[in-house]
Amino acid sequence: MGDGRSNIQFLVKGFFMEKKRFFTGTQIAGIIIFILVGLTCTIGLIMAQIAKASMPIQIVIPASGLSDSIFDAQNSVYEADADFPVEHQFEHLSDVVDVPNRQTAMMGNGTFWRITDGFYVYISEGKRSSFADAVFSETAPILLTGADKKSTDGQLVKSEKGYLNGREFDYVVFDIICNVGEKTTEAYIVGYLYEDSESGYSTLIACVTEDISTNGLLNAQIIAQKEATLLHTPQEKK
Repeated sequence: MGDGRSNIQFLVKGFFMEKKRFFTGTQIAGIIIFILVGLTCTIGLIMAQIAKASMPIQIVIPASGLSDSIFDAQNSVYEADADFPVEHQFEHLSDVVDVPNRQTAMMGNGTFWRITDGFYVYISEGKRSSFADAVFSETAPILLTGADKKSTDGQLVKSEKGYLNGREFDYVVFDIICNVGEKTTEAYIVGYLYEDSESGYSTLIACVTEDISTNGLLNAQIIAQKEATLLHTPQEKK
C-alpha cells in the first residue's frame, strides 16, 4: 500500500517537473525571435503601404485623337448630337458650335457649361497670342470663388497639332492651380484650339475637370473632341 502511494506521488511530481521543463531556454529564445521577426515584417508591410499611399499618382495624359492624314484634312462631316442641342455663336468667328443645354457662366470671352460639379464644357475666343493668359484668368473664378490670375499658377503640359473633321487643331492640355486663403483647387483643361484664318481669331473648345486622374482626363478629352467635331458653318446644319 505504501509503495503504491509512493509510486503515485513520484508520478505526480514527475509530471509537474516535466511541465516546468516543457520549454527549454533555447526554445523560449526561438519563440521570442519568431515573434520579433513577425512584428518586424508586419511593421514593414504597414510602412510600405503608407509609403505607397503617399506616393504621387502617375497621371497619363490622353492622346489627342488628331490625325496627320490628308483625307482628314480635306474632308468633314457634320453630324448633330442630341446631347448638344444648343447652338453657340461666336463674336468674331462665322462658325458656330453645338453645346449642351446646361447652366452657363461667362468669364471674359469664355463661356462655361456645368455638366457636374467639377466638370465643365468651356469655349472661349480671342487672339492666339494671348490665349494662355486668358484661359487661366477665365477659368480661375469658375474653379474657386475669389480666384484670379494673380492667385493662379498654370502651365501648358501637352501640345500637339493635327487634323480633325476637315480642320486643323492644336490639342492643348493645361494644369491649373488656384489658391485663395487656405483653399486650393487644381484642375486640368483639355481642349482643341482652332484658328480662323479669315477673322484672325481663335477659339478654344475644351473641358475642365477637377478629377485629377488618368480616367478624369480621358473623359475630358473624349467630350472635348466630340465638341470639336461639332464646330461647323451655319450652312452645314441646314
